[in-house]
Amino acid sequence: CLFLFFHWYSFDIETAVLIAIGVIVASDLVVFIYLYSQYVMAKNAVHVRSVELRGIDVRKRLLAVSIPTTGMRIFHAIANAIEPFLIKGALIAAGISGTLAVDHYGMLAGVAMSIGFFPAFIAHSIMIVMIPNVSEAYALGQYDLVKKRVRQAILITFGYGVPAVMVMYYFAYPLTQLFFDSPQAAVYLQLLWPYFLCHLFVMPFQACLIGMGLIKDVFLHNIWVHVVSFSMVYFLGSIESLNMMGVILGMNTGMLLLTVLHYATICKELGVSIFLRMKKA
Repeated sequence: CLFLFFHWYSFDIETAVLIAIGVIVASDLVVFIYLYSQYVMAKNAVHVRSVELRGIDVRKRLLAVSIPTTGMRIFHAIANAIEPFLIKGALIAAGISGTLAVDHYGMLAGVAMSIGFFPAFIAHSIMIVMIPNVSEAYALGQYDLVKKRVRQAILITFGYGVPAVMVMYYFAYPLTQLFFDSPQAAVYLQLLWPYFLCHLFVMPFQACLIGMGLIKDVFLHNIWVHVVSFSMVYFLGSIESLNMMGVILGMNTGMLLLTVLHYATICKELGVSIFLRMKKA
């Protein structure tokens, strides 16, 4: 968005990119300074009661969180690196030339995905807020409060997610024209609406699972979902009559499956039904 803004104001591409990068770095620096100052003030204001913990206990607790988190980051990095080659390979297998396959992937990842992920900054904010809230409530055994937070996250996500997806669906063509003048990119944006909507739900659900100490489950869910999604993307994308439609179908299926797995795990851990109500004995 910053690049487009500066480029519209008659800057050449190189200058617009440099200015956008500078603004991003400066904003991150301001956020870091603010958060660090808040941390210092909170540390000075709060007197924490000293509790003796054995070194081995501290290391176990840190490793229980850090290993799955690091593993998930590495897995996502590898999966994101594989995805372009997988989609290109599927399209070539469907009879599309290599150059055209790259063009289609560019419209998918560079245009449709860029627009579709824009509302996710709200989901990210909800995720940041939910993790400490859910963690504290779950540690204290306040399961009703955890359920309340999950309900609130679902309602908020419905409140902004559905309108955002509707806007992207009905105004797909003018939105994609800001990046690339191709009707095909607009079609990809419209077909990916289940992917984007489910992604908005996945983030708060993932925050809830992390807050409940189930980060290992989050990691395993992501592994299985990527296996299923990548398999479908290649199999359906390599069918000549489907090609990019098959790729998008595989992506939608994967994100829907991840949403269901996260939510089912939350319900199972809290001992409630899918409507967040206590199960009958």
